[in-house]
Amino acid sequence: MTFFEQTFARAPKVATLLVFLLLPWSLPVAAADADDLCVQAFLDFKGFDPGPLDGAAGRKTFAAAAEYKAEHQLTIADLGAGNSSEWCVFAKADADYAALLDYSYNTDILWKQGVADRANFDQVLFGSSVGTYERAKRSITNPEALGFVALNNGLSAARVQVRYKDEGHREDWFYNDQSGLQQRFELVEKRNTWMRAGQTYWVRMSIFVPKGTTVANLDQIVISDLKAETNGNIILDPVVTFKLVSLAFALNHFVGPDRTLDCAVVSNKGGGDNTLCNINMEQDEIMSLSGISGKWTNLVYRVHWADDESGRLHVWVNDKLIAGFAGNTSHGGTSFQSKFGAYRGLYGSQPEPQPDVRLYFAGVGRSESCEGLGLSNCAALEADVEKLGRMSMRGFEMVVFDDLTPYLAAGGKVKCDTTGCR
Repeated sequence: MTFFEQTFARAPKVATLLVFLLLPWSLPVAAADADDLCVQAFLDFKGFDPGPLDGAAGRKTFAAAAEYKAEHQLTIADLGAGNSSEWCVFAKADADYAALLDYSYNTDILWKQGVADRANFDQVLFGSSVGTYERAKRSITNPEALGFVALNNGLSAARVQVRYKDEGHREDWFYNDQSGLQQRFELVEKRNTWMRAGQTYWVRMSIFVPKGTTVANLDQIVISDLKAETNGNIILDPVVTFKLVSLAFALNHFVGPDRTLDCAVVSNKGGGDNTLCNINMEQDEIMSLSGISGKWTNLVYRVHWADDESGRLHVWVNDKLIAGFAGNTSHGGTSFQSKFGAYRGLYGSQPEPQPDVRLYFAGVGRSESCEGLGLSNCAALEADVEKLGRMSMRGFEMVVFDDLTPYLAAGGKVKCDTTGCR
């Protein structure tokens, strides 16, 4: 668990080795029914558990439908064999669910697979990103954490769900021998596809945050981040992070004058590993949490990885440039990993259970050029890369922490740093 992943947590954690078995969602699903999947996705969207989003409605789906019907006093017939199509028509008439299904952001070249298939990440990826993602090792093991929803245009969205009752990987979940700190379900780029220092990359991602999503004060839900690796053996804190906080959709980064990132892997009292850092980072509020809720938000960013003033980070939201930052982007990193999903940190409220988190992702991909993202407005975006400053944000603040220096001053031992591991 890195410093950033802790943020406000300070005590060491207990590390343990877990063997991850092949999960059921990695197996093919036969004879998925589009109407069944539609109903399952709708019930899931509304917070009623239909079981896996597999297009095969069964006892659990029927029970969820009955519960939903009773709660809303509906006159529609009970869900059962032969009337999934009626329920699907009913579902698509719901304005909030219809907003999820109505995704159409530059979709001409996206990877299309027809009915959503819970066996394949690639259905939400495109271009050179196809085949490059895998499940993060610390993701929760519930096979229903990841599902796919068939959208109106033949594309699919990945639904990522993190529920408190599912717990998490021990190195996330436990804090000072108390349970309930952190959970995640993330898809991460495979190592041989990571970005490289000295190169420029364009990334796109569309995000749907359901209405009613809440984040407790001092807690956060990381949607996507970029981590730096140095000398092939140490993962530093994320250098760019997009996240939900209690009031806003926010961006954390270390780009610009006086932004510092000095981290080391150390031994903690519990016998595991921990990352401590001295950092000086910037947190920008992109828009209110309500402003990103209930609709698709399209994120594009361009990053040039460099250890000097030639480094660049430009961010567009719904095709509008919100900021351009210049300065050290790589902080000694030689390669950079991208990931997306839901990483919930229960920092301020721990160990109290928090509401379940359900997020949707579509159109995820990376290219070394804007054109490689399949965007129709690349000329305008490319013209923006000459602009620097905050064009459209709610506000920003500096966040400074000093964890590594007092640890070393007290005689703490470093296992790995930017010079290597010993």
